[in-house]
Amino acid sequence: AVREVEKLFGVPLPERARRFVAIFKGIELPQYEDPLQKPAFIFYPALHPKPWFERGEFAWIREYEAETPGILAEYQAVIRELGPSYTDVPYVSKAAAHDPRWRDLAGSTDWSSLHLFQSGNPQGGLLERCQKTFAALKHLPLARGRNHAPEVFFSTLKPGATLPAHHGLSNAKLTIHLGLDVPPLCGIRVGDETRTWRERRCLIFDDSFEHAAWNHDSVPRLV
Repeated sequence: AVREVEKLFGVPLPERARRFVAIFKGIELPQYEDPLQKPAFIFYPALHPKPWFERGEFAWIREYEAETPGILAEYQAVIRELGPSYTDVPYVSKAAAHDPRWRDLAGSTDWSSLHLFQSGNPQGGLLERCQKTFAALKHLPLARGRNHAPEVFFSTLKPGATLPAHHGLSNAKLTIHLGLDVPPLCGIRVGDETRTWRERRCLIFDDSFEHAAWNHDSVPRLV
């Protein structure tokens, strides 16, 4: 498998990349340095396991956060124009009901999404309606992967909803949440540390670590 990839690129792969290919092809078992990290799809070896990242580590973060009012205004305009049937789409499909962790959320709008990018593709119906949002995204180093990334969406967690502990797909990218409308009694745990969202502020984390989220408030949380 490694030779096939080297032939494709025409150069020898560095050791870390060779290990990645071997793990991805099932030739080698992944060796996780942290017991709470276990990506569901892609594990890239020799990346320092770090569940949380700080805003100051990213030069572009404040410029992105400054776009919060415009981003929120465009989302609210979409709701007014198209209604909740367009914006209130379950994030977890009914097909996930076989998994005990997701049974309560499968097909439920307790956790809903409005996608801007899905499976790596921009959602054409929103390009005109969310011009400020798409313009802000152009300045971000979004993960790119054919038919996989980026994934960008408005995420709503309704009152009383809880996302069970789970792992994301890969440790080769980070997840960013920009707080848009955040009531006080919400939280998210990544690894063994819990934090809360703040409006006009980003939370940055590696979702290949076990993580869970909740909204114990009486109004929805939007990021």
